Amino acid sequence: AWGMGQEHRGTISRFITFGQLSDGIGFCMDDFSFDLSAATGAEYRSMYSFVGGTDGSNPRGSLASDGTTLYGTCISGGNFDFGTIFSIQANDTDGSSYQILHGFDAATDGAYPRGGLLISGTHLYGTTSASGPIVGFSSSQGTLFDFDMTDPFSSSFSVIHSFGIGLDGASPWGGLIFSGGLLYGMTSSGGSSNLGNIFSYALTGSYSDLHGFQGGTTEGATPYGALVLNHGTIYGSTSQGGSSSGGGTLFHLNGDGSITTEYSFASVPDGAYPMGPVINSGGVIYGMTGEGGDSSNGMIYSVHEDGTGYAILHQFEGGDGSSPLGGLALGVDGSLYGFTFNGGLGGNGLVFAVDLDGTNFRTILDFPADGSLGMNPVGSPVLNATTIYGMLHNDISGYGAIFKKIINHGVTLIHAFNGTDGSAPKGDLLLSADGSTLYGMTPAGGSFGSGVIFRTNTNNGSDFTLLHQFSGMFIGTTGMTDGKTPVGGLVTDGTMLYGATSEGGPSGLGIIFRIDMIDGTGFTILHEFTGAVDDGSDAMGNLILRDGVLYGTTNSGGAHNSGIFYSINPDGNNFTVLESFDVTGGSSPHSGVLFSDGSFFGTLHQNGAGFGSIFKYTP
Repeated sequence: AWGMGQEHRGTISRFITFGQLSDGIGFCMDDFSFDLSAATGAEYRSMYSFVGGTDGSNPRGSLASDGTTLYGTCISGGNFDFGTIFSIQANDTDGSSYQILHGFDAATDGAYPRGGLLISGTHLYGTTSASGPIVGFSSSQGTLFDFDMTDPFSSSFSVIHSFGIGLDGASPWGGLIFSGGLLYGMTSSGGSSNLGNIFSYALTGSYSDLHGFQGGTTEGATPYGALVLNHGTIYGSTSQGGSSSGGGTLFHLNGDGSITTEYSFASVPDGAYPMGPVINSGGVIYGMTGEGGDSSNGMIYSVHEDGTGYAILHQFEGGDGSSPLGGLALGVDGSLYGFTFNGGLGGNGLVFAVDLDGTNFRTILDFPADGSLGMNPVGSPVLNATTIYGMLHNDISGYGAIFKKIINHGVTLIHAFNGTDGSAPKGDLLLSADGSTLYGMTPAGGSFGSGVIFRTNTNNGSDFTLLHQFSGMFIGTTGMTDGKTPVGGLVTDGTMLYGATSEGGPSGLGIIFRIDMIDGTGFTILHEFTGAVDDGSDAMGNLILRDGVLYGTTNSGGAHNSGIFYSINPDGNNFTVLESFDVTGGSSPHSGVLFSDGSFFGTLHQNGAGFGSIFKYTP
């Protein structure tokens, strides 16, 4: 067992840790330290200590220098707490020359700059890894920006490209390079296969997607670092993909936009990065990891409630699916059902079934390459006898859809989102007790581009209704700020729906809410996350309702800023942090929890080794 600080209110144990390194693997470290030895003859000097708040905190990426002044970014802090651009004179001895040049506003500028800055002439160029302006009905997922140093205190900041729209890349983490009049960089996700891309930007204003990473055994995926220019050739690395073990790659970019893999790192035979919730059948926990396995395409696993008997039931190979991002469901035939986001014959994901012992794996629905039935199923399947319901992150229009598949029969698109009524779903559907109505959320789209809550019949979607459109804005005279970007699902007590958002609220860190499940009235914010040591932020998973109490997790916040497990009454009272996770024992839960035999079970997306774990909490 491992303690989590003063929030500990029960017994929590981590009984499965994913991933055993065998060669090397790329993954992001949030903190680091260094030692400058006196033996080198160099002098270590602290130029400035960040204090947080409007000052800025958590500087990331490399500094840029024009010979006399150093420029850099902080990932948080500033007027809006979404990061800053700062400068300081290189010969400063007391920090007196430190200046905040710009504070990022997530809604207009993007948020969380991670890659440092690049100087070209009198301009600073950089990227943010999240948020940005609304384009059409879609929220951006990071920006490329220009800061004119000619007059740094005038209107010198501008967004020159918004990421995450359509098949564009999303969430750039690394820095930029400059070659031949072009800026070059990479995104960690998005692109043609949602595995990141390489892009260029001409200073004359032309953006180009050069290459979308495909992952699998031939090339890498999910780059977090920066490109480098060496003797006219651009090189880079990816954190995943390559060979059969998927531990990442080194590559170079060819003139036609293709890449050549120079080296593939050996990775893990075990799973990595569990994304969805777990289920229980007969005292055995079943779940999936989004990556890892022999082909680094993810896997299905089982483990007994006491942590014994861990087994890999199936490893995805690409042709039978890859990158499962949700959880499993137990069918009336005793089989497990699930989705994969990618893979299959068409490369757009599939619906599968497998027996509890891992045998008899079969494809129920393979989404075709032409996108005619939609693509990239997300969340966990909802089963009603022999009918499977789910949501698609994308379709031909780029907004996603709701589908149903009757086993051994055809597939029907119940509703295709159009942006104004939702976009890019990521979470689970909720089926009404009588099996007639589906409820769900999308993290984007709607009038404000910040997501929606909807309901629709299970037949043909003819009565599709928006119950609420998130705005992230102040709500009337309530004194509270609306949420935005819900990425999980809903739970009901039979009258009200309950859920959480990953953003919005006064701190921009999400809310817990309730709303009438019939007509959408009575929308009430039960809790506004603050990210403090006694609170959470960035809720990504579903809530569960147990004995009149709601339970959920957040991806970050808490005593170690690594996420929390919490409870709250349906009326908003008695919000309690039950556990604050830490990076050593496991952190960043991306899904909700399961209650079984007196304990709660859940998954943690990362841990000290970087690959995640399963936890058990006993009150």
